[in-house]
Formats: sequence, C-alpha cells, structure tokens
Amino acid sequence: MTLKSLGRRHLAVGNGHAIYVRCYGRLTAPPVLYLHGGPGAGIQAADLALIAQLDACVYLVDQRGCGRSRPLGGLAHNHLHGLLGDIEQLRTTLGIEQWCVFGGSFGATLALCYASLYPQRVSGCVVWGLFIPTPGCQWLYGPQGAAHLFPAQYQQFNPAGLELDCLLADFATGLAGQEWPRLAQRWLDWEMQLAMPCALVTEPPLSMEQLALAKIQVHFAANGYFNSMLMLDNLLRFWPTNLCMIQGELDYVCPPATVKAWLAQRGEPRPRELIVVNGSYHAINSPPMLEVISTAMTQALSRLSSSPFAP
Repeated sequence: MTLKSLGRRHLAVGNGHAIYVRCYGRLTAPPVLYLHGGPGAGIQAADLALIAQLDACVYLVDQRGCGRSRPLGGLAHNHLHGLLGDIEQLRTTLGIEQWCVFGGSFGATLALCYASLYPQRVSGCVVWGLFIPTPGCQWLYGPQGAAHLFPAQYQQFNPAGLELDCLLADFATGLAGQEWPRLAQRWLDWEMQLAMPCALVTEPPLSMEQLALAKIQVHFAANGYFNSMLMLDNLLRFWPTNLCMIQGELDYVCPPATVKAWLAQRGEPRPRELIVVNGSYHAINSPPMLEVISTAMTQALSRLSSSPFAP
C-alpha cells in the first residue's frame, strides 16, 4: 500500500526545540501516535513500512534533537519530561481527544510513560522491544551484560575496559569534541551488533543524523534516562488494560527475560499480553516481527470506531 501523506510541519515546543511531525493515512480514521526508539533515532524507512497497511490517521514525530527536528543533536532541555510534554502539546494542538499509541524500544518506554500519565487520552497501546532502563543500561553497555555474548565486539566498543559510569562519561566528552566521528562509529556499531547481529555495521562517513543519534543515546544513558525507570515503577498500575507487548526471542537489546523478570518483581496484578516472536531480533525489519506487530496494531484499531480528524 502506498502511504498517503496528509501533511507535515514543525511544531515549536519551547526552549528552542521544534519537533517535526508527519501525518499519513486517512483523515476520518482513528488517530494514532507512532513513537520511534533510540532515543534519538528519528523516523526511519522501516517505521513507514510498518504503518503502510494501517487504516488510520498516523502521526509520526521526530523527537527532540533528531531526524528533521530542530536543533539537530540538541541536548539542552532534551529529557524525558520534555518528550512527554511534546506529545501532549501535539495532541492538544491537533484537537484530538484520544489516540492509539504505538512505539518500539525506547519509544515503547515513552509510550508506556505517556499512557500511564494520560490514561484518558489513550484508546489502545501496542509496544515492542520494551526497554527497561535500569537493568537495560547495565545490560547494554556495562562489562557484565551483553558483553559476554559478543566479547570481541564489546572489546572494540570499550577497549579500555571502563566501568559503566566512566564509559558513558568518556563517550559524552568525546562526542562533544573533535574525535566524534570515531566515537560515534564505535557506539553505533555496538548498538547495531545487538539490534540486528546479521546486519552490516554502519558505514563511514557518518551523517549528522547518525551523530545526533549517538549523542542523544549517550546523553539519556549518562543521565539515567531521566527517571523513566522510577516513572515506570510508580505508574505500572495505570498501564492500559488493552496493552499488547511484543519482544523478539533473540532481542539482545531488551531480552524478553528482562521484561518478564521486571513484571514479576513488581507483582503486576493484571495479566499482560506479552508475545515473544521466535527467531526475531530487536530490529523490526524481519518479516516475523513485522507481521506480529502489524497484526497487533490492526487489532488495536479494530476495537475503535472511526472518529473525525480535528485539524
């Protein structure tokens, strides 16, 4: 299906940031907010392919500092509460009462934080590759986590064998200096190794969008994802009842076992639909993962009646 563009614009959200918003689909179909991961990845071709079959009015946002948002790579006032405020400002600007919220990886984290803070505004929620910040950061970048699965690649990522805090501080300093191309390459190669081990590493020279991705990821990780773990813990009871969670069996970024263990430790009182997709990684561009996510999103939309678009 060919995506029908319904418009695009920059929305000023304060503190010098303007987020880039695209809209696709059908105006009178149920509204959907689509949240990319990273943090800082921006909307990618795979995201557009994922929504192509939806009968919806889909809003895709390049979050602060990434994609076509301005300023590119901006770290000042780039934090969790800023991203959440941007979502709500967009909703009120558009005049939407309720929308479905879909998101992957850190976009899944952001989706659950938003849905928990504004449950009356969320009519359905589908997330995949859910990132659980505190155990996730240690697992991703520390020497005791995924490093044991890919020791040679981790040695290239962290050649000095630094502990997590020092490693993140080293990257943050380096990415702000003249050696940023080399450090950004190291960071993104490790990220790609975990997201899709069979894929090729990023090829130099890096684009400014790729640099922004590395800078924003390091910025969020070094700042503990701005208390998103605390928010998830405290607001767990407000998660949508019609939530669908999807994880790849071979997700080395966000292992299904981590999600299951976290839910069990928190004594989550209500059953959650957690679908584990056999043979799939963290990236969404594998056919089984695409099919399962697409089916879940379509089912979430089928529960809704069409509502007119309010510009």
